[in-house]
Amino acid sequence: MAFYLRRAQQCQVSITREEAAAIIVCLARTFPALARAPLDPWSSSVLDAWAAQPRLVEQRLAAQFVLSIWNQDQPWRCGRFNPELAHVWNGANGRAFAEWARCPWWL
Repeated sequence: MAFYLRRAQQCQVSITREEAAAIIVCLARTFPALARAPLDPWSSSVLDAWAAQPRLVEQRLAAQFVLSIWNQDQPWRCGRFNPELAHVWNGANGRAFAEWARCPWWL
């Protein structure tokens, strides 16, 4: 599977799976809601399973967001990220999302 770092309406850069994993873990760690999530080593299926369990809405939403950046076409068990719910984040979680939104990117 090829990995690309993509920015809205800009070129994409080919990266390795290891680089993609390091990038997504760095993003995930900006969300305090994911402080206890299984992030290292990176496994999207492990994070998905974790988020599919009963979690606080902030935790599930943060996991859904990170997974949507990893693969927006995957039907995640924990559900799809709904950007209309981003308002539930406050404090550091809201700032993490706002920082990404200033210059969005996807893998």
